[in-house]
Amino acid sequence: MSKNLSTLEQRLGYRFNRIDLLERALTHRSSPSQSETSKTDGSQHNETLELLGDSVLGLAVVERLLEKNPEMDEGGLTQMKHRLVSDRHLAELATEMGLGEFIILSKGEEGSGGRFKQALLAGALESVVGAVFLDSGYVPARNLVRAMFGRRIDDAVPSKESDHKTMLQEHFHALKQPPPTYRVISSEGPSHDMVFHVEVSWQGGSETASGRSKKQAEMSAAGKALVRLGVISSAD
Repeated sequence: MSKNLSTLEQRLGYRFNRIDLLERALTHRSSPSQSETSKTDGSQHNETLELLGDSVLGLAVVERLLEKNPEMDEGGLTQMKHRLVSDRHLAELATEMGLGEFIILSKGEEGSGGRFKQALLAGALESVVGAVFLDSGYVPARNLVRAMFGRRIDDAVPSKESDHKTMLQEHFHALKQPPPTYRVISSEGPSHDMVFHVEVSWQGGSETASGRSKKQAEMSAAGKALVRLGVISSAD
């Protein structure tokens, strides 16, 4: 294992003072090496490091976005951050560095394709960031994040309103809640000029909006939901 971890350290461009932190960051809770106690309290597997790494990674990304876009409003920054730290994007970064081959899994999890699962890869990457933070502090962790993302952060641009559905889904995914659902409440007008009224619902709330197409109405409803939830300050 130590040889393999040296290989990973080279890929990360960071050498750990406490290699046990890296081992923990790579240990999924399904790992057969986990006792029932450690599975319960999180002392050995990587879930608590994942939570820590998620916060550190988000801070490092926002810090860089602010450096590159000092005049950007909250909505634009939020949109860029959500895309950059989404599970999909983090899993892509993890795949590029071959992180999956180092993750310690149960045979069952590996047999079901665990090394290639988006959420598992993204969680492992966040855990590694959290491990670096505990090992050396924020600055080395921030430097690792910037190195992993490369020009992706510098080249990021705010999306249009059409990304609000994705943002809303990612918001609830991060909270480990069910995704929002959409339904057409009613429609009116001639077939060539209809107006659709749509409701988006989630655990504990809902919003409605209208549009010239179902897609447009859904996007508007998602934007209103993001404002209500405090994810963005304006749906414009």
